[in-house]
Amino acid sequence: AYIIKIRFFNATVRDFKPHKLSLIKEYPNLALNMRVRADFTGEKIDNINGTILLDSILIQNNGNYKLNKFYISSKTHNDSLLTLIESDIINGYISGKYAFAKISDDILDMVEDYIPILKKNDDKQAVPERNNLGFYLEIEPLKKLCDVLEIDWSTTKKSTVSGFYNGDVRLFNVDVEMPQITNGNMEINSTKINCYNEGKKLKVIALSTIKLPKDSMLLALNSDFENNTANMLIAWKNFDKETVVAGEILTQTLFSKDADNRLNLNLSFLPTQIVAKNRILDVQKSDVFTDFRSLTINNFAITGENQNIRINGSISNAETDKIEVMLDKVDMSFVSSFLPAESSISFGGIVSGRADISGTLEKPTMKATVRSDNLIFNDYPVGRLEAQSHFNHNTKSIDF
Repeated sequence: AYIIKIRFFNATVRDFKPHKLSLIKEYPNLALNMRVRADFTGEKIDNINGTILLDSILIQNNGNYKLNKFYISSKTHNDSLLTLIESDIINGYISGKYAFAKISDDILDMVEDYIPILKKNDDKQAVPERNNLGFYLEIEPLKKLCDVLEIDWSTTKKSTVSGFYNGDVRLFNVDVEMPQITNGNMEINSTKINCYNEGKKLKVIALSTIKLPKDSMLLALNSDFENNTANMLIAWKNFDKETVVAGEILTQTLFSKDADNRLNLNLSFLPTQIVAKNRILDVQKSDVFTDFRSLTINNFAITGENQNIRINGSISNAETDKIEVMLDKVDMSFVSSFLPAESSISFGGIVSGRADISGTLEKPTMKATVRSDNLIFNDYPVGRLEAQSHFNHNTKSIDF
């Protein structure tokens, strides 16, 4: 908490550029303009009574974004704090007994209950003061702001974030609802995310519908964290009853630390099945390991009567390491179904081949050889094709 001495002031901010003051690394051309009016009493940020008003807000970067106002009011009563937010972009409240400066420490302390390996060995900090709060926020569509800030993904409808946290009994629940997210090519609709704890488990559940060029896909995620282990189920199913695309991926991840106290992840893919264009494929048991300096894939395989994909190998800062991707009779029309509707290319036919990814994590290289006896490109039968390709770092493209 900080000591507040000024209780009333007006200010005008003109052409403020955070990048020039090294406050941010991105957005060198970002400029902020606004008027500020503050009127409050209180010695600490956690017990302020009063208001802060920002108006005539102008954000300049790739175009201009204007806000009429951003109004925050806080009022304390019997050790409880009510904070209200009113603006053109976000509205809502935070209510309860809480200290802004201690919320992040409280949340981190609770997460470490489920993944204790994240605790530092020399962490001797006292248990933070428990917060108890409820909150509800409505966020207006962010399309115009994201365009100005050159962010590809944005929301186009009102979103909400709500929930509660009770530090005394160590319970929390957070709900996020986003009716639509888009990058102009792909739409993700009806997204709902629920994060909560139950008993000894931290749980995350998510549900979305992805709009594809000729279909839609229902996507669901269910995960839980307990005692340094994360279990995750990802399931999907399309709406086209004639051409079924469905399945699930089930993983188990173990968090650990090596002799140098560095975090390691051991991820296991458990056996499941997927359906690709009415064809049943088996996801074989496999393992992936990373210490965030290297990545090793051991026997990842999706196999079926007619199609097979296998991935093996390692990649690190050693240039001799490589990951091998083997394709055996893969149906390219299934891959093309995921391309944006505005895409100028489409593929069909059955493809086999091999790709090698080598080099370092900072600058990987890729070489691939593929062949097809019945390739279809943009609905035109090409026929037999053999091709070699590699990644061009100068043009950041794949050369054939």
